[in-house]
Amino acid sequence: MPAPVNKPAPQDDRVGTLVADKYRVIRLLGAGGMGSVFEAENITIGKRVALKFLHLSAQGDATLQRRFQREARVISAVRSAHVVQVFDWGQDAAGQAFLVMELLEGRDLSSAIAQHGRLPPALATRFAVEALRGLRKVHAAGIVHRDLKPDNLFLVEGD
Repeated sequence: MPAPVNKPAPQDDRVGTLVADKYRVIRLLGAGGMGSVFEAENITIGKRVALKFLHLSAQGDATLQRRFQREARVISAVRSAHVVQVFDWGQDAAGQAFLVMELLEGRDLSSAIAQHGRLPPALATRFAVEALRGLRKVHAAGIVHRDLKPDNLFLVEGD
């Protein structure tokens, strides 16, 4: 989930910190119902990644903790260009759960609609088909996306 186009990126105290002794947090990309997503760099290999942290308010909720960890395990096994790759799961020094994910280049569908207005039917259909391809893969793996909306559909630039 990228920072919205033409809006300053929100700030967070986590920016500049080192997570799990190897992920330097660069900037907050956005926040949603379950957590916040940051751009980070794996300092051991120089790779840019996305770190998704479960909200602190959910830390005491065992059900949400299990769902978050299950998401990491199941999504990491899904092989699809239509589903973000999950590389790892962990907890920071304070015990806050996080996922290490592929950092995507592009923007969310909501930002594209805000910038360009109503999508032509052919383009909207193409985006819907692409999203359904990803949903088919995650549903086959036993995951139900609980918050499907334009903010959570990402338009990747390039191949």
